[in-house]
Amino acid sequence: MKPPELEIADMNEAAQKQPIDDVQALEAIAVEAARFLHDKRAGDISVLRVRELLPISSFFVIASGGSARATKNLADGLERLLKPMGLPRLGIHGRKEGRWVCLDYSEVVIHIFERDARRFYDLENLWVGAPKVAIEFGPPKEEEEEEVDVMEDGFTD
Repeated sequence: MKPPELEIADMNEAAQKQPIDDVQALEAIAVEAARFLHDKRAGDISVLRVRELLPISSFFVIASGGSARATKNLADGLERLLKPMGLPRLGIHGRKEGRWVCLDYSEVVIHIFERDARRFYDLENLWVGAPKVAIEFGPPKEEEEEEVDVMEDGFTD
């Protein structure tokens, strides 16, 4: 199995954003990403604090999707969630194949795997010295149905 290919991100946009140095703020973003993944039914979610082991990142979020399509959808949702949080996006790797999608926000890196790819790469074992961030997940939030206005003629807006 080969690692996912790099998709070129808009580096100008990433270069304009200032990195977040506050470890608590970074952890809050990683936990928010993990909760999002939980609500979207991703499996086996872990948040690892790699800051002391890896000079280029602070947190890894690792999760499993049921299929390549699911990993792509989870990654797309995370992009929408994280964009307003101000982290510079350095790149997205593996979206095309969907077996391992890596969203690289420098200080927070999110890995979404198909289950067999996750077992193969085994990042938790690779970073076994990284402490896990304790997160208690409740039941997944139910997705809110969009309210549709039906006009008198039976058509929608």
